[in-house]
Amino acid sequence: MEESIDNVAGTGTEIVISDVARRAIVSGAKWGKFLAIIGFVFTGIMVIAALGVIVMGAMMGGFGGPQLGVFGVMYIVLAGVYFFPCLFLLKYANNVTNGLEKGAVKDIDSGFKNLELMFKFVGIMTIVIIGIYIIMFLFLGIIGAAGGF
Repeated sequence: MEESIDNVAGTGTEIVISDVARRAIVSGAKWGKFLAIIGFVFTGIMVIAALGVIVMGAMMGGFGGPQLGVFGVMYIVLAGVYFFPCLFLLKYANNVTNGLEKGAVKDIDSGFKNLELMFKFVGIMTIVIIGIYIIMFLFLGIIGAAGGF
């Protein structure tokens, strides 16, 4: 049994979503929601841990304190970076599920737009991290060559 969603992207065309595809999308959305919620929990844990490290660094004073403070701030930044893919994934899951239940193309469009944003964000972060690794290896190679290692 197939169900259709009319007027996709304002083209006047019709897209048909089979029961198999619908079940796969709904199942994927449920797993996406689960992973997003777990991601939010771990983001919160990262922020709490970072604040603890910052407080501990402030209590230690000059003996390693500033380094712990920097480490704590870095953890907060990483938690902020981790937050956005989780948010996009949660929005995808909620919008697609609601859209399929109600037959609302706008919700489905919004959901898939959020999925696209999540993949773009993760892709860009992957490129940035690979770039950092390349720069780090080049820097270490130059240091090694200059030091005769």
